[in-house]
Amino acid sequence: MTVARPTSVSAALDALADLPGAVPVAGGTTLLVDRSAGRLDPPHLVSLQRIPELRRVEVIGDRVVVGAMTTYAELVSGELPLLRATALTVGSPAQRGSGTVGGALGTGGAGDLVTALAALEADVLVQSRGGLRRLPLTAWRAEARRPDELVTAVVYALPGPGVAYLKAGERQAVIGATASAAAVLGPGGVRIAVGGVASEPLRMPEAEAVAASALDPTALAQVAALVERGIGWATSGLRTSAAHRRRTAGVLAARAVGRAAAQLEPVAA
Repeated sequence: MTVARPTSVSAALDALADLPGAVPVAGGTTLLVDRSAGRLDPPHLVSLQRIPELRRVEVIGDRVVVGAMTTYAELVSGELPLLRATALTVGSPAQRGSGTVGGALGTGGAGDLVTALAALEADVLVQSRGGLRRLPLTAWRAEARRPDELVTAVVYALPGPGVAYLKAGERQAVIGATASAAAVLGPGGVRIAVGGVASEPLRMPEAEAVAASALDPTALAQVAALVERGIGWATSGLRTSAAHRRRTAGVLAARAVGRAAAQLEPVAA
């Protein structure tokens, strides 16, 4: 196995195009696991560690741009409330120091950061020698990966303060979630995404409509019920049944909406 260490996006794209079977590597937190399990054994790796343009967090007008090599630790110390709250639930401090936004997108599954980005309705920027593409997160996740393309950033509209992320599991920050929920409240309405229950984050339009019209305890109870019902099929495991995941996701979604709404309330003088 060879390892290329480009120092620019263009050089990384050249390496991906010129080295047959090359795979980009961000933080590398899942690389050894995947190799040991026989899921990944590429002849060439393209390390992205030395590309400073991929490590950025910028607010440009009403848009947020987060580079693919931004780490969870940088999100924790940053000023993006939803991504900060989400990153705090991910892994150990050592894992947060190496795990990246791009790695989270490329790993697959309905992980913490992907669930939060689904609620933010983020777009993914992917680049190849042929140019730059911008796709909605859901569309990018659904299409087959192109081996000559590189995720460079995610982009989303700057939300207001009404955001929240909640997660339930045997341990809060070291293992995968039993279920999780992200909520974004703002002038454009309410957005709810749940994770940990299926192979991709799930949006909950019926629950969003209820929360957009009322946020009293009765409405939040209805949000929980609609989320539980809206999940349908859910994954199960050795310690967690599908029914428990659905029920937990509903409770978390209602609580996340309530917590996000509390962020919108004015502070008394």
